[in-house]
Amino acid sequence: MAIKKEIYFGKTRRKVFELIFEMSDVKSSENDGYETNAIIIGLPKDYNRMGTRDAATEEKEARDGREKYTVQGLKIEAASEFDVLIFTFAFSDKSLDNLC
Repeated sequence: MAIKKEIYFGKTRRKVFELIFEMSDVKSSENDGYETNAIIIGLPKDYNRMGTRDAATEEKEARDGREKYTVQGLKIEAASEFDVLIFTFAFSDKSLDNLC
């Protein structure tokens, strides 16, 4: 079961960012376990703990003409399929926790 979900994050309705969460199918691995790949696309690089942009970042983006985004990925391995799902959701939760 592959999962691909899009959510929107922002402080106001005008400054909203799209976050994409992807998880590949859970497959058997060589060492009698299970594995999957989890990817989060669209997390802005330069956010402070309150989720607001700082002035230096906005100036840099105005000069470059584009915003900087990160792609975070992780290969998750566990003994059962359920554990793989739990670890994937924990990875997603930890990534979102860095924004707030």
